[in-house]
Amino acid sequence: MAEALIEIDLDDGHVEAFVLCPDGGGPRPPVLLLAPRDASLRQVRRLADRFSASPHYVLAPIWWLRPEADRREDAEAWFDFLADERRVEDTRVGVVGFGEGADLALRLAAWRAERVAALAVFGGEGLGASGAADVAQRLNAMIRVGYPIGRPRGRIGVLETA
Repeated sequence: MAEALIEIDLDDGHVEAFVLCPDGGGPRPPVLLLAPRDASLRQVRRLADRFSASPHYVLAPIWWLRPEADRREDAEAWFDFLADERRVEDTRVGVVGFGEGADLALRLAAWRAERVAALAVFGGEGLGASGAADVAQRLNAMIRVGYPIGRPRGRIGVLETA
């Protein structure tokens, strides 16, 4: 399996990301993995490894080291990277988010609805009513939302209702 810690260039610097791709075969469907904010590099790599066990090309950016105001620009760079990567089947992207990465994944799927085919989020804080309504109107993907058992969030069900 090909794996690397890479730098994706941005207008004002770069963002590091893990890339994992199974060996052999042709281009792979892409998965953008957004780990929780408090994840170590080792934990991000372990999560990415779980997804690359299937026949997917996994891009796991270390997104939380960048300012929040730059997240949309950063996401554009991630999609551009996937579009330019020869080992990626440049169709639509699957996005998976955990914790704060789940909240970012929801926003990203709304920002780039034309590129996101599937969205899975787990353990995020969720969105307020107005944010959920905005995201729900823009999404164009198969969506799976999960919450920790026994620890429901105050905003549970807000996106589903929207």
